[in-house]
Parts: sequence; structure tokens; C-alpha cells
Amino acid sequence: MIVEAEPLSRLRQRTSEKWRAYPDDVLPLFVAEMDYPLAPPIAAALHAAVDRSDTGYIGPDDRTQRAFADFARDRWGWSVDPAQTRTTADVGVVIVEALRMLIEPRDRVVITPPV
Repeated sequence: MIVEAEPLSRLRQRTSEKWRAYPDDVLPLFVAEMDYPLAPPIAAALHAAVDRSDTGYIGPDDRTQRAFADFARDRWGWSVDPAQTRTTADVGVVIVEALRMLIEPRDRVVITPPV
């Protein structure tokens, strides 16, 4: 399936920092934000959740981990134990926690923005 990127005129209508931080003559490449429309099944799921006012906090739920394990198996042939995966809403938090486990105090680390 080929998906075309959103036209620049439509991207400039977005309200995210990527499209608001700089003037129109700057092509913002400082953050890894998708410039494609949402996949129809994702958009439909989001609309359905909003229609139900289903926007509260979620508790423990292993469906995401199982879905990732299935995806990794089907796409890459990996064998992933869902119990050994975690979900997060923030890449930066994951990097900080991984570094806490992997490095010693005063070790040096190079991180490139926007992380």
C-alpha cells in the first residue's frame, strides 16, 4: 500500500510544535513526527473512543504487548515474550530508564536532539 505524505499546505494547518515553531519558509525537521495521514483503522478507533467518551486512564493491559509480539513474529520472524515488553507514552522516559540500568555514574553519553 502506498500512502502519500500530506501536502505542505495541509501540514502547515497542524497545531503541533513542529508546524508552529518556525516561519513558513523553514522546513521543520527537528522532531520525528509523522507527516502522513493516520491509517484509517487507527482514525476509526480514535473516533469510536471519543464517541464513547472513552478517554480515561487505562490500567494494566497486556493487549499491546501481545500485539507487538505477534507483529514482530509476522514481520521479522522474532520470538518476543510479551511479558518482557513494556509500553510507554514517552521515548525520553524510556531512554532515561535504560541509561539508569546500563551506565555507571559519571559515564558519558551522547544523545542527539530531540530526544
